[in-house]
Amino acid sequence: MNYRDPALCDLLAAQYALGTLNGGARRRFEGLLPGRPDLRRRVLDWQRRLPELLGAAPAQDPPPELWPRLAQRLWPTLAPAAAAPAPGWFERLAFWRGWALATSLLAGVFALALLLGQQTEIPGYVVMVSSMKDRTPMWVVSAAPEMDKLYVKSIQPMDMPETASCLLWIRPTGSERVYPLGKLPWRGDERMLKVARELRPMLKGELLVTVEPVRNGMPEQPSVAPQYAGSWLPIKI
Repeated sequence: MNYRDPALCDLLAAQYALGTLNGGARRRFEGLLPGRPDLRRRVLDWQRRLPELLGAAPAQDPPPELWPRLAQRLWPTLAPAAAAPAPGWFERLAFWRGWALATSLLAGVFALALLLGQQTEIPGYVVMVSSMKDRTPMWVVSAAPEMDKLYVKSIQPMDMPETASCLLWIRPTGSERVYPLGKLPWRGDERMLKVARELRPMLKGELLVTVEPVRNGMPEQPSVAPQYAGSWLPIKI
């Protein structure tokens, strides 16, 4: 590996700052840092830039029921006694497993976006599609700046009836109408969806997912209310 190649050094520094450089590659890179001021400067530069990239994510307030639960656990003698509620989305192990995988996939998308100058399609947008009921992340969707294709990763398998499918829709900003994009994977696998040319200008709206029976192809309109949703986050390098 040519550690004098500026493009490779920048990519390794970015992955090191992201935390996606693991194993022997990370140890070799760390071994170079003491004698390579240029690599140290690249790492520091990415450590300064990444908070700006990741800071574009919208803030989310925790659910109000979380604070009484924390008080009960931290100060049980001071907090009012209450019946133990059923575990919510914040406490479920399945949620945290899905969230950990989703954030790992998002880090991978950011790392892919750093491959400037390589034979790689650089994604320009990413979205985590989560349950509208309990916020459990279910899919990670990324798209190139042209919005001509969507790359979908199913985070965790779902229990699905044989006749049902997970259908992806786009609701353009300022509109109540939804437009079909295609069927989503639901077994923990991946899929690429091609986007019709007429839909690309409106694709930066809200993504919605319905679970409904499908017989022949993708319907023009959903027959049930959406259960999952997500909004695009632009990746700016």
